[in-house]
Amino acid sequence: MRPGGRIASGIPAESGSRKCEFIIARCRDEEFAASKPIPSLLLMQPGCEAKTQAALRIFSGVLVGVWRDLQCRLREINNGAASQGPAPMNFDPTTFRLNSPLGKRILAVTRGGDYAHPGEEDAIRLTLGESAGTTGRRWLDAGCGRGGTADFIMRAGWADVSGFDIDGASVDEASKRFTDVRFYTCAVENAAERIPGEFDLIYSFNAFYAFPDQPGALSNLAALAERGGRLVIFDYMDRGGFYDCALARNPEAAHWRPIDAERMGEWLRASGWRLEAIENLDREYERWYLWLTERFESRRAELLAIAPAEAVDYARSFFSEVLAAIRSGVLGGGIVRASRI
Repeated sequence: MRPGGRIASGIPAESGSRKCEFIIARCRDEEFAASKPIPSLLLMQPGCEAKTQAALRIFSGVLVGVWRDLQCRLREINNGAASQGPAPMNFDPTTFRLNSPLGKRILAVTRGGDYAHPGEEDAIRLTLGESAGTTGRRWLDAGCGRGGTADFIMRAGWADVSGFDIDGASVDEASKRFTDVRFYTCAVENAAERIPGEFDLIYSFNAFYAFPDQPGALSNLAALAERGGRLVIFDYMDRGGFYDCALARNPEAAHWRPIDAERMGEWLRASGWRLEAIENLDREYERWYLWLTERFESRRAELLAIAPAEAVDYARSFFSEVLAAIRSGVLGGGIVRASRI
């Protein structure tokens, strides 16, 4: 740090979320993103040696990681995900599951927000960013969980969002934290009976794989869509052999039904949807899950403040299995896009 209380890069020595916001703004100004070239801040003038340029490329990659960590930390400061109370004392490793309230708190702290899908906010922008402002702006979050995705969309001003989930505890938590969103506790089977009106866009982030009757779920969602409305599903994809892999035998994944692309097209047609595209996100899923597994170590102190070490280690072990299944080629990720006929 330079004299006068300023960081060498010229960032004011402020505390709390203001410093995080300032740093993130500076990074965005320089287009720091994993998919971008070296930011203009680091571009070399003609005549510089190749070794120096290579060194700066490595340095820029480090800054990309720092930026993402700062984004996560800012989300934690804003939504309080890292300060929801001490670790419970009645942890039972024989019955613990990641879809329990404790499991969801662990993932919220690890991911830096109330998201149950890989990629967090990057995935939301990738999946729905092109739809922002292009429709009637009444959207439905199918399988909203703790509400982080719906809240992100509302704060971004993309649409007026409603959400539903079968887990009442998650919906209660979402309703308390994100009061601008209308949340409903119901299964997809009776969502059309519980939720009023029609929607011009229905989306689902890593929830469809857990629906026990997927063809029926598509029909029920069609009943909630206006004519010409859009369906966007971001989820796991079965690349062939998933049910024979080690992950499928894990009790945590006993209910998993990754999307079969060929059958999905048939189910959509039968339930009143027209398939528009299925986008492959296998490489993104691998990158996002590698980042998630690494976060269990880098955020271990924060995690142990809200959960026992056994629970944290259990979560990391499971998601390491998910990463292994992705790398073996039996599990992937994708986006299904369809429109209401």
